[in-house]
Amino acid sequence: MGFFEYGPFMRNIPNMIVTAPMDEIELRNLMYTAQLEKIKSPFSIRYPRGCGVFTDWKKPFQEIESGKPGQISEGNELAILSIGSPGNIVASVVRKFIRENMFIAHYDMRFVTPLDKNVLHSVFTNFTHIITVEDGILREDSEAQ
Repeated sequence: MGFFEYGPFMRNIPNMIVTAPMDEIELRNLMYTAQLEKIKSPFSIRYPRGCGVFTDWKKPFQEIESGKPGQISEGNELAILSIGSPGNIVASVVRKFIRENMFIAHYDMRFVTPLDKNVLHSVFTNFTHIITVEDGILREDSEAQ
């Protein structure tokens, strides 16, 4: 099941916090955050199977504020908003562009709900070009019906 299918399904549950971590460190931190006493809503974490990206993943736990994206890099004309593990590919591509003196803002959205409207407003106000990247699946119209 792709995130495209998972996200809307889980969002139908009232007050559900829907997350998709970029890597295993963020997964651990979201799991830590989910069990905190102050979290009163149901909390879902979508993480794909497969290999991780870090060999040194056992870091101290850190709370992640509900709905807050992480900013991976700064830029001025192009912003990329990623959700989930495809953010690792985006980060590696952005690093290549930095070597060419091209700076791209990369936001790890990590929360499908709630969304940080202030960050989104800032992105849509300050960038002329915006790309979104996620691991959803494409469907032909005939399949979706």
